[in-house]
Amino acid sequence: MAVLQLCMSQAENTSSFMFRLTNTKVFSLEEALFLVFHNWKQAAEEFFTPRFIDWVKNDLRLSNIAEKLNRYSDLAFSERLTSCLSVIDYFDTSEIKGLRKELDAWAKRKEWEKLKEQGDYLLNQKKPGRAVAAYKRALRDTRRVSLLNNLAIALMHTEQYDESVKMFREAMELEPENDDVKLNYAEACMYAGKTEDAFSILENLPPSEAVFLLLSELYSRRGDSENTLKNLISAAESDDHESIFRLTDYYIEVAEFDNAISAINRITPQNSRTAVKHAEIYKSQADFVAASKVLEDAVKSWPDDVGLWLELSECTRRNSDLERANQAIIKAISLKPESPRVKLELIKVRRAQSRPREYQEALRQLIDYLKNEYRESEEAE
Repeated sequence: MAVLQLCMSQAENTSSFMFRLTNTKVFSLEEALFLVFHNWKQAAEEFFTPRFIDWVKNDLRLSNIAEKLNRYSDLAFSERLTSCLSVIDYFDTSEIKGLRKELDAWAKRKEWEKLKEQGDYLLNQKKPGRAVAAYKRALRDTRRVSLLNNLAIALMHTEQYDESVKMFREAMELEPENDDVKLNYAEACMYAGKTEDAFSILENLPPSEAVFLLLSELYSRRGDSENTLKNLISAAESDDHESIFRLTDYYIEVAEFDNAISAINRITPQNSRTAVKHAEIYKSQADFVAASKVLEDAVKSWPDDVGLWLELSECTRRNSDLERANQAIIKAISLKPESPRVKLELIKVRRAQSRPREYQEALRQLIDYLKNEYRESEEAE
């Protein structure tokens, strides 16, 4: 019977390996193998690097495994990946066989398709700069509408609006009847300051929630409150929750609080997010007692929602009920101790309680956390 070879325990190994593309830390060889097996398109490249092999050798102290990984470096991609994943008896034969089938199918795909999939993944991971690079490499082989459209979206996310408009225009020339591309083009025009071009496109598109939302944003930028509201109401008629939240936010902004309550009540059934929005309506009127009551009722229904406890901590703190604020933030910490929002609210509670030492310690912890997050984000790039 095969014996699973374990690395040192996580308790012993405090040095993690960061898979940058997936933004995932692993502390053991088993975790690394699991991650790569299920995300090989994104993680295999780093799995093969000297950086990973050095981590296995020096941090995990598995020199024999590191030697094996090095020996596989001259193999073709598919054979190298399956060999590396088999360095210990972690996966059974059927799992490796299934992976080989995936790899064979992947090998038959065109290069631009692989690059587009990589770009799509990066964009979904909120790494638009790297997505732009992947899409541009794919465009060397073909000028597909899907590629041009997704590249243009990534360019919008990196605030390269003029270049985004250019890519959308090219896509529209290839598929003049593609309404989705037209809608995206109108959005890019709005951000690029080409307001009239945006209006021109939207006026000729079939009415839809997305069209109404974009028109509301355009009118808002013009300072036309009447048409802003008109289009938000039209968008919310779809009963899509996001449109209703947008309409509610507008009513809060213009201090029409009864209308805001009527709007948010359209969402059925109510949930933790609608409870937070109800509390926000009262907070906008500086009625922290009413906001706190809404939240107290909500945490009974959704006791594991950290956002509710955070809001309750803020409202009771601002209402000078520091005992309840402290209870709420302690509960939030128990649910999500690494959240920067939780750490920040703890600082505010400790300051309100006039507990300088605990306030300074909470502040130090937040600063250390943010520094570490910044370093890791820099590494991931």
